Amino acid sequence: MHDGAEFVRSRRHDIDVVIVFLTDIVGFAASLFTKKFFSSIKNSLTLNGMFVTLSESLHFHKKIVVRVQKTLKSVFPVVDLYTAPIATYAGNWWTFSIGSLYLDPREIRRKGRIRTKYYSPDIHASSFLPRDMYRQPERLAGRTH
Repeated sequence: MHDGAEFVRSRRHDIDVVIVFLTDIVGFAASLFTKKFFSSIKNSLTLNGMFVTLSESLHFHKKIVVRVQKTLKSVFPVVDLYTAPIATYAGNWWTFSIGSLYLDPREIRRKGRIRTKYYSPDIHASSFLPRDMYRQPERLAGRTH
């Protein structure tokens, strides 16, 4: 993790995609969810580049998901959230936060050339929360007791 953070800090506008996939946003990994780290990522991306990070379960860690989204929005002009089932992780329904300088991640820009068993334009579209729900973080966060 530390080497990846250093590597990104040394780059300037020459990386197309950065993917961070961590199991928990705790301990040392928490440093990879800060405004400082997200700013390093932003500075490393090309104009059409995107950053994606696993951002916890909506079932168990809604407050963390909202916090990651708010931090990303303080750095990137385009931010969104998509979800996917991960059966081996508690809660099964996990989120991925996306930051971009320009491109809307909901938009499919070219037709896939590889045949897949799972991915399709419908799966792509349904992976994102409905826009009205996404725009209201308090609805996303829900009530906690």
